[in-house]
Amino acid sequence: VRRGSRGSAGSLPGAAAVDAAAGAGGEAALGGLAAPPPDQELLSKIEEFLVSGQRQQALDLALEREVWPLAMLISSMIDTGAYQGVVRRYADAALPPGAPLHTLALVFSGQAQGAVAHQGKAGFGGGDRQSILSQWKVNLLALAANRTQGWERLAENLGDRVRDELGDLMAAHAVYLVAGLPVQPPRPNAKLVLPGLDHRLPAHAALRTSQAAGAVHMLEIHDLALRQGAGGAAAAA
Repeated sequence: VRRGSRGSAGSLPGAAAVDAAAGAGGEAALGGLAAPPPDQELLSKIEEFLVSGQRQQALDLALEREVWPLAMLISSMIDTGAYQGVVRRYADAALPPGAPLHTLALVFSGQAQGAVAHQGKAGFGGGDRQSILSQWKVNLLALAANRTQGWERLAENLGDRVRDELGDLMAAHAVYLVAGLPVQPPRPNAKLVLPGLDHRLPAHAALRTSQAAGAVHMLEIHDLALRQGAGGAAAAA
């Protein structure tokens, strides 16, 4: 007798969850990232500015009310600096500082150096604790997986910060290797001579320590991996 009710959505398994996600609860399901749509009066005012050719006024209003999609679209029709400024404001306002998404937002909009140098924003409880350095591994992975022009230089700069600000030489050398930085002669200003070791120490430079011998072995393995990888790519081609 109940067969007729089987077609109703309310009787389907998980229907309540689907209804909740489709309704107001959908925003919560998206982790609170879904912003409410702008009101019609606001859209009409932005439209009015654009119809009269007042792009800057339209952009200012969109920024004031944080209508980010329209702000990015309008700014892209003003100039590169305006567009980059909007993306930076959006990233700082909506994305956790130091997170790969924040870093890539700046990289994709042509603000790569600012992404690596970013120190965080106090509004996120941050300061340096929330900077890119606190998540250097995943940021390096993001840069390597989304290679833009000059990404190697960005990664190298990240390695410089890891070395200078975190004082972690092993980590910095790992970043340099991922960035493709070549092994350099033992000069005072060289960045990568012996992985994980300070080549400025005479004992290491003279290879008189077990750590130095291990570093040389590590370089041999790294060189072998690079040559095998290049050979595989050539064979595939």
